[in-house]
Amino acid sequence: MGEKKDEHLSKTIDDPCLIVFNENLTRDKEGGYRLKMNLPVLHKHYDDILAAIESSSPYAGGKRCSSGGKSKHIVDGDELLIKELFPNATIETIQNAGHCACRCRMNYCWGW
Repeated sequence: MGEKKDEHLSKTIDDPCLIVFNENLTRDKEGGYRLKMNLPVLHKHYDDILAAIESSSPYAGGKRCSSGGKSKHIVDGDELLIKELFPNATIETIQNAGHCACRCRMNYCWGW
């Protein structure tokens, strides 16, 4: 299979954001695809990953948060939580973008 991964995925997936997100795929021994992840570490630290971020001193610098309009990545109420940690943050919703909004934005802007 000399076909590039994105070319192969585009045969069945019409969302360019989802195709870009699949950079986490790697070939298996049979020539198919599987997710690249460090499962033992994810399992060991799962509760830490899900835990709320806590800090006694918010970051006063600038911070930009991007969310895709088709994603539930940042939902109602999240802005208050974000502003507690990053009081000077700007939150931007990129319409028609999926979960990987900033990568989707690059795709749309650069025509990938």
